[in-house]
Amino acid sequence: MRAAHCTACLVGLLALAGMPRLAFAQEATAEDDGGGYGRRHSMHLGLSLGAGRGAGGMRYGGGAGFGYFVLAGVAPGADVSINGGSDILTTAAVTGTLRLVPVRAHGFALFLIGRGGRLFIADHADAWAAGGGAGVVIATGGNLGLQISYEILGLFPSGQCADLASGCRLDAFGLGLVMGF
Repeated sequence: MRAAHCTACLVGLLALAGMPRLAFAQEATAEDDGGGYGRRHSMHLGLSLGAGRGAGGMRYGGGAGFGYFVLAGVAPGADVSINGGSDILTTAAVTGTLRLVPVRAHGFALFLIGRGGRLFIADHADAWAAGGGAGVVIATGGNLGLQISYEILGLFPSGQCADLASGCRLDAFGLGLVMGF
C-alpha cells in the first residue's frame, strides 16, 4: 500500500465547522457580542462525510468537531477524523483546536484555526501533527453556510513521516456546506 497523497489525509479535518445559528445579520446586543458566528457562549458542532473516486481509486473521509466560544471570536475545541481509500494508507486524527474569528460581518465570517494532536496511520508509525489555516464562512440562508478553507499540518518526528508520499507536510483545501444547531 502506498502512502496517502497530502490532500487525501485532511479531507475530514477541514470539513468540520458546523455552526449554531448562522444568522450573521442579527442585531448586536451586549449579551451576544454582535451576533452571528463566533459570538460569546455559542458553540460550533460539525459532522463531515465524504467519498470520491479518482485516478488513485476510491477515497473516503469522515469526522466530527466541537468548539465553544468562551469569548467573542475565540473557541477552543477538538476534532476527530478518519480518511482512507484504495491504495492509500488509512489515517485517523485526534486534534485539539483553537478557532479565532477576527472578522464577523453581515453574511460572512473570516476565521483562523490552529490545531495539534496525533495522526494514527495504518501499517505505519504514527506521528504528531501541528499547524493551522484560515478560511471564510459565508451565510447562504437559514441555518446553512458555505465554508472555504486552507490548512497546513506539519508532522513530526521527521523520521516517522519522511517516507510518506507527501513527506512531513500535509496541505489541504476544504470546501463544505455547514448547518447550524
